[in-house]
Amino acid sequence: SIDSRRPFVTPREVCDKSHAFLVGATALVSSLDLPESFVSSIRSSNSSSSSNRSLIDMREVKLDLLIKQLKCIVLCYLKCSLHEQKSETFDYLNLCKRLYDALSYINNPNDILKEMRICDLVEWIWNGTNGFSSSNQLYLIDKTHPLASYVQILPYELYNYRKFFESMGVKYQPESAKLEELLRNQQIYDENLFKWIKETYTTDRRLLQMINDLEIKATKQMPTKPIPDEQTRITFSSTLDLSDDKIYLYLPDIFNKQNNVKEIVVQALTTISKEKKCQLLTEEDYFIRKMSGNEYQKNLYDHYRAYNDLLLPNLNVLPKNVKDILVLFALDHADALMLNILKQHCCIPCTPNGRILNKPSKLIHPYCRLASLYSDIDSLFPYGGQDSYLREDRLNVLKLL
Repeated sequence: SIDSRRPFVTPREVCDKSHAFLVGATALVSSLDLPESFVSSIRSSNSSSSSNRSLIDMREVKLDLLIKQLKCIVLCYLKCSLHEQKSETFDYLNLCKRLYDALSYINNPNDILKEMRICDLVEWIWNGTNGFSSSNQLYLIDKTHPLASYVQILPYELYNYRKFFESMGVKYQPESAKLEELLRNQQIYDENLFKWIKETYTTDRRLLQMINDLEIKATKQMPTKPIPDEQTRITFSSTLDLSDDKIYLYLPDIFNKQNNVKEIVVQALTTISKEKKCQLLTEEDYFIRKMSGNEYQKNLYDHYRAYNDLLLPNLNVLPKNVKDILVLFALDHADALMLNILKQHCCIPCTPNGRILNKPSKLIHPYCRLASLYSDIDSLFPYGGQDSYLREDRLNVLKLL
């Protein structure tokens, strides 16, 4: 060993360089390539061939080292400053995905949980917002679920591992006692959530009674207002600007996270709509228009409708760099609804100039076994570099689609 602290190590403490990302923090990494003939000669000289093989073959990934590596990643994240945590989010996500992939391949939840208990590792699931959660803190629901605003949920980048997390004890919904505690602590009044609870927990009388009490309490506290008549609605709506030469657009705060994306969306819509002026709305203005009658909704767009009706169907009207920015941003920040929209459109470039676009479901993963059966001229591979469509997290999203 070149480690001055350990001049000699056992074969079990060394891993092949191909597994450096999996156990490199807890084992020495070796580029030594033992010939098969050497392994065979050792194997034949002893009756317990399988044990000799496991001693020599550094390509075998040991479960305890995987768990120790995962704990090391969790501890490193906790020791980072807030700035470091934010700037290194992508790196932590990728490391975790490699480990989850290896653990799901082992597919032995009991042994994995046993090693986690030995390592005192409780919070180990990447939640995408504030680090790591335990299996009873996070739920396998998507962003559109009525409960999603009040609990931690699995990030869409990890959707491929839902079956693995389910086998490790992560649930799709909380127990009724946990819901009661949630409602009590957060003082929630949410009609959609209450409706879901009533439909899901039909036999839990205590929880249903709690929902009933909350609804009665809210009704008593709600000031009574006269119902606006049709004339009131018309008077209110008449104060709103209405023009067929405008696109009225609301973009949520997520479009402020990346420089110039909001401006690029506006410019793209202006180009596609043949010089219609794009007017940005606040969230309040958007909902006022949405509630003000059908005539105000004709040219009213949120980001879902803008992508589905205008941007994605007309990508080839736009320059290649603009197309890439719009689609990559959607891939990086997609919830279940946006993923479904992307799935319906030919939006992924398959040629260097970006003119040929394909639906995600028609693509071949460039690194899968089937890839060798096709060539670039078939236009079946997403085209781009490691900083665009071939970035690992984006390829994983495309796999979902």
